[in-house]
Amino acid sequence: QEFLLWMLGTCATIEDVEAKLADINLVDQPVALLGITTPLHWIFTDKSGRCAVIEPTETTLRIKENPVGVMTNTPRLEWHIENLRNYTGLQAQQLAPVKFGDYVAKPFSQGTGTSKLPGGFTPPERFVRAAYLKENVVPAKNEEEAITNVWYILNSVRIPNGAVIKE
Repeated sequence: QEFLLWMLGTCATIEDVEAKLADINLVDQPVALLGITTPLHWIFTDKSGRCAVIEPTETTLRIKENPVGVMTNTPRLEWHIENLRNYTGLQAQQLAPVKFGDYVAKPFSQGTGTSKLPGGFTPPERFVRAAYLKENVVPAKNEEEAITNVWYILNSVRIPNGAVIKE
């Protein structure tokens, strides 16, 4: 659980993270409250804008470039990136009216370009929502707006207590 904080406290760049990674050994220690080892992955972005994800494998930690800049813990990053191909029709703009015979079907309200945006709480659904919002949120003009944007995106993938129950 402390790996991320340690890396952030000792590394300034993704290159620093890469250099330290070969010497890191994490211990498989279950979280007492959960009784499992959480399948954590970690994301880092440095001042240059370079973004990378560290994912555990069976034997090592593997660092991967992250061109999207968001992540979830499962499945692997490459799967999520490939899955985005299923959502190429998402758009911030309204959908245009469509003609069916003599009838013109006009969208009901705002947000029609996002009607195929997944709304569930699986990691793939949360990844798609975060990636879409990250790309379409109005760029921040200052630190306060940037923090607000981050909270909007994080709230879109937050799982309310009781919404998902595991055995």
